[in-house]
Amino acid sequence: MFDRLWKALDDRFTDIDECHDISTHGCEMGVGGFIYHHELKDFYFEHEDDIEELLNDHNVDYEDLIPSDRTTYSVRDCIQYSVWYAVLIYCEERAVTHQPVAV
Repeated sequence: MFDRLWKALDDRFTDIDECHDISTHGCEMGVGGFIYHHELKDFYFEHEDDIEELLNDHNVDYEDLIPSDRTTYSVRDCIQYSVWYAVLIYCEERAVTHQPVAV
């Protein structure tokens, strides 16, 4: 379903403990490779179709990802929060199944 996206995340996340941390605390704590806008933008545009399919499968709109205390947001915010959402869903699945990630 999200083969390219999951493969890219498998390549990045080689430590199941990191997946557990992200599934508990989210990406806001800072996740290497998903901090700076250029990293998020590059990842988003490389996996845009899969990310949009993931959002659609979960009935999530870009607006749903924006924190409720924000009154305005930009395309940059949508990219950031959609990538973070994809990473969170990936890590939650890995943490729940305790499935080791590919090395």
